[in-house]
Amino acid sequence: MVMTMAAVQEAGRISAGNPTKLIAALTAAFALGQLAGPIVVSLSLPAGNAFTLPSAVAAAFLVCSALALLLTDGDALPKAQQLPHERTS
Repeated sequence: MVMTMAAVQEAGRISAGNPTKLIAALTAAFALGQLAGPIVVSLSLPAGNAFTLPSAVAAAFLVCSALALLLTDGDALPKAQQLPHERTS
């Protein structure tokens, strides 16, 4: 829960102007993960590896998202706004 709150705060900080769309996308992605997790676990129960397969799938998604961020070099994200304590002038 703390990571989710931190992500929402960061989305508000980096969004240019109105952060509503970015926060809505984060919320939808979080909800999709909350729905998909139990489904993937229940589908892997007959195979006898209740948590091995879902954990591997989650790790693969994390690696793919990290690679996507590295390959875009942050160009897809809006430029960050400086917080008051980060301003040097």
